[in-house]
Amino acid sequence: MSDDDKIKNPSSNVTGNGNLEEPIQPIDFTPVGQTSKKFSFKLSPAKIILSAFLLLFAGVAWFVLSAKSVYLDVTPATSLISVQSPLAIKIGPRYLVLEGDLPVTVSAEGYYSLDTNLTVTDQQAQTFVINMQPLPGFLTLNSGNINGAQVFIDGQLVGQTPLTNFELAAGDHIISVTLDRYQPFETPIFMEGRQTSQSLDIELLPAWAEVSFNTSPAGAVVSIDGQDRGQTPLVAEILEGEHEILVKLPAHKAWTQSIDVIARQSMTLPLIELEQADGLVLLQSTPSNANVTMDGVFQGQTPLEIIVPPGTTHELSFFLNGYQETRRSFTTRPEQEVSLQVNLDPILSSVEISVTPQDAELFVNGEFKGNANQTIELLAATQLLEIKREGYVPFETNFVSRPGLEQKLISA
Repeated sequence: MSDDDKIKNPSSNVTGNGNLEEPIQPIDFTPVGQTSKKFSFKLSPAKIILSAFLLLFAGVAWFVLSAKSVYLDVTPATSLISVQSPLAIKIGPRYLVLEGDLPVTVSAEGYYSLDTNLTVTDQQAQTFVINMQPLPGFLTLNSGNINGAQVFIDGQLVGQTPLTNFELAAGDHIISVTLDRYQPFETPIFMEGRQTSQSLDIELLPAWAEVSFNTSPAGAVVSIDGQDRGQTPLVAEILEGEHEILVKLPAHKAWTQSIDVIARQSMTLPLIELEQADGLVLLQSTPSNANVTMDGVFQGQTPLEIIVPPGTTHELSFFLNGYQETRRSFTTRPEQEVSLQVNLDPILSSVEISVTPQDAELFVNGEFKGNANQTIELLAATQLLEIKREGYVPFETNFVSRPGLEQKLISA
C-alpha cells in the first residue's frame, strides 16, 4: 500500500510493514485565544427575602384595597365579640373584612349567646347593630298572710301565691292577682332578666264590709239576697254593692230594705223595730216590682208583706207590664207567716231588625245582644233599643213590641 493510500484510508490498521497499529483516539480541541462559557442559576438569601417581601406587600395591598370596614354596634357594650374569619383584621373598633358572609359570635354575662352570619356587601363602610337578648329573670310574689290567690301574668294563669322564683322573660309584663271575696289586684312590672331575682309584695284588699243588724225583739232571721245569714244581733260580712235585706220573725211583719255596701266601710243599721202581726204574708216575685192586688184591692209592689185576717181565703193577682198576669189564692191562720214566691212569665214578641252597616251591634235596655241584624224576642213593653257602630252616630229608640203583629225595625 502506498503512502497515498494510507492517507486516503486512515481507518486502515495495516502499515506498510504489515504490522497492526493501536486505534486512533479523539482529543479535545480548543482554539487558541478562546475559553469555554457555562450558565448557572443560583438564588441568594437576599433575593429570597426580597421576593417574599414583595409577595407579602402585594397581598397586603390587595387585601387593603378589597376589604370593607365593618363596625359591630353591640348592646350591651361589655359583650365579647369573636369574628370567626382568618382574614378579619381589627383596627380600633372596626374590622377589615372581605365581602361575603362573616361568621360572628357574641356573648355577654346574663344574655343569650349569639352565633350569626353577617352579610358584608360591597359598601366601603358598614355598621351592624346587634342587641343581645337578656336571659329570663326570677320573680317571687307574696300576698302577705293571704295565700292561695291566683296569679296571672299577661293574662295567663301561672300559679298561686306565694309564687317563688318563677322564671319570667325580661321586659314589661302585667301581673294580675285574684281571690274570691277580695278586690282584684293588677300592676305592671318590668323584669330586668339576666338571671336576676326580683320580688313583689302585694296587699289584697277585702271586697266586703261588716254590717251590723239589731232588731227588737231579737232573734230575727236576717236574709241577704235570699240567703239566711243568721239571727239578730248579727254582724255579717257582705260583699260590696247593692243587696236586698229581709228580716223576719214569726208573728211579726217582715222588714225589707236595700242597702249599698262599700268595701271596707263598716255599717251599723238603725235598730229594726219589728211589728207584731196576726197573719203575715210575704210576697216576692221574679222580676220584682210587680203590682199586687188582693181580693181586687191594690196592695203595692213586690217584695211586699201584707197583713190579712186569718181563716179566710184570699185571691192575689200579680201583674207587670210585659208579663202574664199570675193569680194565687191562700188562707192564713192566726200568728201564721206565709211566704209566697211567684215567677212571672214574660210576654214576648218577635221583632226583625235590619241595620246598615251589617256589623252594627244591638243593645236592649243597655244590655248587649249581639249583631243588630237579627230577629229578637222582646218583652211586650217599652224597650230602649240602641244600635251602635264605631265611626257612626248611635241610633236609639223607645220601641214597643206588640204580640201577634209582625214588626220590623229598619235603620240605615
